[in-house]
Amino acid sequence: MLRFFGLHFGPRVGSVLIRCLFWSCKKHFVIDKSLHTLQSPMVVVFWHGEMIFQPFLYEQIRKKPNGRVIISHHADGEIAARTIAFFDLKAIRGSTSRGAIRVLLQAFSFLKKGEDLAITPDGPRGPYHNIADGIVAITQKNDYPVVIFRLFAKRYWNLNSWDRFIIPKPFTEVYCIAMPPLSLKNHTLESAKVLLKEQMERDLQDYLKG
Repeated sequence: MLRFFGLHFGPRVGSVLIRCLFWSCKKHFVIDKSLHTLQSPMVVVFWHGEMIFQPFLYEQIRKKPNGRVIISHHADGEIAARTIAFFDLKAIRGSTSRGAIRVLLQAFSFLKKGEDLAITPDGPRGPYHNIADGIVAITQKNDYPVVIFRLFAKRYWNLNSWDRFIIPKPFTEVYCIAMPPLSLKNHTLESAKVLLKEQMERDLQDYLKG
């Protein structure tokens, strides 16, 4: 019974709470100008622990959301999939580590149709800030632009979870960052992973400097 209510009412309540929390914060959007005119589908990457406000950043770039998020088959993945539906986003269920071939084929199909794709390269179960191979495989096939999303909050709670999930505190100052498109096409698997991790782990001041 508890699981039933969690699955059916949790996502709706959660989406409302996220919107209220976001509304309360003082927001700074730092978005590369080229993203506003980007016509091709993009592959958005962000750390698993920073996902809470990413739909709002995406809406700043795509006024009409047209994206898919790769979300695991775990129980918490079902809640996440139902929650993102309230932000006009759809899910691809699975991961690039388990059942990778099916997930990759779906990802290629939706990108080919012009839909954006979002993936947490350290999800669904870590290790923390690890870059999985799947993100490179997805982007290199047709040289889809990779766009890094980051979230920084001046005051926040860290959950005691493997991803150190960040929940900004009400009325705090938050920075939502969208980096210039990045190409991984001419890199080996390992060099692409190193480059992506280096770009994703920059601190806030580095992002603000460009």
